Amino acid sequence: MESLVAQAVDLGLISDKGRITISGMDAYYANTRQIKQKAYDYSLYFPSSWCAGW
Repeated sequence: MESLVAQAVDLGLISDKGRITISGMDAYYANTRQIKQKAYDYSLYFPSSWCAGW
């Protein structure tokens, strides 16, 4: 069984570098009803030291 991260990469939800993709953002917004307007914020950065398995 693949790991959850590997499945997300295979589905195109996150990149192989661990960044969320446009498809991943669309899926997130489709499942989050509290956010009324789509506005992608590319300034958000997670250091690789925060990511498990990268």
